[in-house]
Amino acid sequence: MRTIFTKKGIVLAGVTLGLLGVLGSYFYGSNNNAGGNNLVYENKTNNTGADSDGDGLKDWEEGLWGSNPNLADSDKDGTPDGEEIRLKRNPALAGPNDALPGINPSLNEAQTKNETATSSENLTEFVSRQFLANYLASKNFGDGTTDKEAISDLLLENLQKQVYSDKYSKADVKFSAEGEANKKTYLNAAGGVLKKNFDKLDGNELQIMISVLKSDDMEELKNLEGFRKAYAASIAELASLKPTPDLIDLHTELLNILANSDRAVLDMQKIESDPFKALVGISEYLNGMGRMQGFLVSMNKKMNTDSIIFSYRDPGYAFVDYYAQAKAAGYIQ
Repeated sequence: MRTIFTKKGIVLAGVTLGLLGVLGSYFYGSNNNAGGNNLVYENKTNNTGADSDGDGLKDWEEGLWGSNPNLADSDKDGTPDGEEIRLKRNPALAGPNDALPGINPSLNEAQTKNETATSSENLTEFVSRQFLANYLASKNFGDGTTDKEAISDLLLENLQKQVYSDKYSKADVKFSAEGEANKKTYLNAAGGVLKKNFDKLDGNELQIMISVLKSDDMEELKNLEGFRKAYAASIAELASLKPTPDLIDLHTELLNILANSDRAVLDMQKIESDPFKALVGISEYLNGMGRMQGFLVSMNKKMNTDSIIFSYRDPGYAFVDYYAQAKAAGYIQ
C-alpha cells in the first residue's frame, strides 16, 4: 500500500521534512540578504483566498486564530480582527485583556520546546509548529516582544479542534458466522481490495504535494485524484464485505482510516485557496499513517493468534506483506 508507507512510497521523516521546506518557501518565500544571515519574509498568503468580512485577515487565517471569517470584529471590542493581529492582540478575545503572550524574561533557551521529527508520534505537531512558525514570522511576530511559542500553542489548539471524526461504527458492519473458513474468505477479499486499488499507484500524496509547492503548478493537484479514486473504491468494496464477529473492530478501523485519508487528500487539494484546511489535511494524513501502522500490528497479531496462514499468492497475504514492509522501514518496532 504505497500510499501509506512502503519503501517505494515514502521515508516518512524525510518526506515530511521536505514538505516543511516547500511549505515555508511557498507561503513565505525567504531570501538571504547580502550577509547571508537574515531572512526576509514575503507573505504570499496575502494573495491566498478570500477575506469575506474585509477585516484584513483571510478567511483561512481566521480559522487559525479562532475568529469569525464573516464578522470583521469577531470579539466585538471595537477593533477589526486584522488590526488586532497587527497590534499583537487576540482577535477572538474581547479587550482590554486580549494581548497575545509576551516574552517572559525568566524563560531561558533551555526551557523552550524543541520539537523534532524523529518519531512518527510527533510528526503531526512538528509539521504544524513549523508551518505556524513561518506564518508568525510573516506577521512580524519575530520582533522580540511576543512569545511565539505560546502564540503557536494557541494556534495549534485551534488546529487540533479540526480533527476528523470517524464516519463508521461497528453498527454499520454486517458480519458472517464464526469459523476459520469465513475468516480466511474475508481476509482474502479485503487484502485483494487493497492490492487491486493501491498497489498500482506510484509514490504517495505527500510527494505530490512537495512537487506542487516546488513548481507552484496547481494543475499537479490533479495527480491526487488517482489516490482519491483508490480510497473511494476501497471503501465501497470493503463496506460490502462481511467479516467474522471477531474481526469487526479491525474492519471498522480500516474503513475509518481510508475514509479519513480520503478526506485528508481532499483538504490537501485546497492548498491554494485555504492553507489552513490543507494543513489540517496534512496533519490528518499523518495521523492516518500512524493508525494504519497500529491496524497492521493488530491484524497480524490476530492472524498469528488464530493461526491464519496465507501463501504469498493469496490476496490475504497483503496484510502480512504490508506489515513486513512497514517493519523493515522502521515504522513498526
